[in-house]
Amino acid sequence: NVNCAGGKSPLGWLSCEENVDPGHGYVFACDPRATSLAPPRQLPAFGRFRHEGAVTDPQTGISYLTEDRPDGCLYRVVPSDPQKPEEGRLEALALEGFPDTSAMTSGQRGRVAWVPLTDPCPEDDGLRRRAREAGASVFRRGEGIHLEPHEDGGARVLFTATGGGPAGLGQLFELSGEEATCVLASSDPSALQMPDNVFVTRTGHVLIAEDGTPPNAVRVLCPSGRLVTLAQNPGDGEIAGVCALPDSSVVFLNLQQRVITLALRGPLADLA
Repeated sequence: NVNCAGGKSPLGWLSCEENVDPGHGYVFACDPRATSLAPPRQLPAFGRFRHEGAVTDPQTGISYLTEDRPDGCLYRVVPSDPQKPEEGRLEALALEGFPDTSAMTSGQRGRVAWVPLTDPCPEDDGLRRRAREAGASVFRRGEGIHLEPHEDGGARVLFTATGGGPAGLGQLFELSGEEATCVLASSDPSALQMPDNVFVTRTGHVLIAEDGTPPNAVRVLCPSGRLVTLAQNPGDGEIAGVCALPDSSVVFLNLQQRVITLALRGPLADLA
């Protein structure tokens, strides 16, 4: 019910319920190679809350999860066996010095700790409150998430806090090893407002889809640190599902309200 951003996993495609009505609030594994209609596989270890995005590190089996709440948290599932990422313990991120990460500006960083959560699927919608009481940090409206495995193990995880930052215009975070960095905190809505879905190309370009006051755009954070506009939605509504082919020759995106998928062809890799 109300499946949202989701993400890639060795388990298949992770489809996330952005809904906490009774019986809902879960992540499901869906097989993209299925040749006939198949039921999704519920993953209780991934917790019960208002899910947005989820990704799994194929090397460690650790999954990372965002929560679309103004007082939400960032979570991970750590499996005892990397070959069984569907089984493990749920934890929430605690960022040293930042109980509320919306105070963070571009370039600020902190050391990471993980708070264990003993009851991942409570009957009420209170997992985030119990996580914060145990020391977890607030990420204001965690939405898009993207993972890049490191060759030597571990991963670089990029995710957005759509309502975060001192101006409330959104933040982009990077989680790598024992440190988390606020890569970007927007202070100018004409440059970036309410970042949602995020995707990183093999050339290092970060595609960021906006979900703010129309008109919304797809912004590109270039490897040089420059932020540029790739495309703009001339109508109302958000842009979602942004991604690119491996060679960056085509970028795909969805106009959510118009129910249209577009392909943008151009020299994305040439943006600097």
